Amino acid sequence: MRRDAKRSYAGVLTALAACMALQMTGFVMVLPLFARRFESFGSGVEALGISAMAYALTGILAAPFIGILADRFGRRPIVLVALGAHVLAFTGYLFAASAWLFILLRGLAGLFTAGLVPAMNSIVGDVAPQDRRGRWIGIVNGGASAGWIAGPLAGGLLYDRFGYAVPFAVAIAMACGALLIALLWIPETHAPAARSIRLQSSWKA
Repeated sequence: MRRDAKRSYAGVLTALAACMALQMTGFVMVLPLFARRFESFGSGVEALGISAMAYALTGILAAPFIGILADRFGRRPIVLVALGAHVLAFTGYLFAASAWLFILLRGLAGLFTAGLVPAMNSIVGDVAPQDRRGRWIGIVNGGASAGWIAGPLAGGLLYDRFGYAVPFAVAIAMACGALLIALLWIPETHAPAARSIRLQSSWKA
């Protein structure tokens, strides 16, 4: 039995929920500030809309391929790459020197983070007992919902009090925290088909 498989599924899924809460809080914290950032570049709503489209479009195009990679190579690498991409994206948003560079960063962020939520939900499916799977999916996604509640308010308060850089610095720190939690407490839960039943049974033991 793999050492990772011996860990409590509840501990793993709680770590997932914490990752989602931290990452989503940081993500939503900076969203309201994008308009201000484009204004500082001398750009307007059109550039803001293009940046949102770039993020969504690359995410949609990448999602099916990332799903294939998750099934072939595992969920953990997808989660780690996505969380690491958030760290780099938030840092890039802070230091971007032009509207088009900011838009490019948004597109790349959508590309490399598209698999985060599907991979995390796949981990829930891998490790949670069948009769508790829906509950744990709700808990993990509830971490993201908490971020959507707290993030915009926190970002606005930090911006009004300290200016543009501080909310992004906090978002970067939160993304780093989520990445650290994933590195330490989220193991690989996926196995090739020939071993998947045995691995799933070991998680539920």
